[in-house]
Amino acid sequence: MVVLYEILLVVLSLLSVGLLVYEVSADLLQDQVAFIHTLDFAIALVFLADFVIGFIRAKSKWEYFNRTFAFQHK
Repeated sequence: MVVLYEILLVVLSLLSVGLLVYEVSADLLQDQVAFIHTLDFAIALVFLADFVIGFIRAKSKWEYFNRTFAFQHK
């Protein structure tokens, strides 16, 4: 189940990048651009929810934050 969820996040990442490339490279109407922005915003909300839920469920908030953003303290 975890692997399926991670695959979903990868697909959403690729979709978001694809939408950006499409928006920049195509001659779109304003309505089409607005639709792409709405889709991209919805994808961003999924990633935000993933982070917030993971943060809330984490036993150590600081460890989760460090692991998520890969901060290295030396």
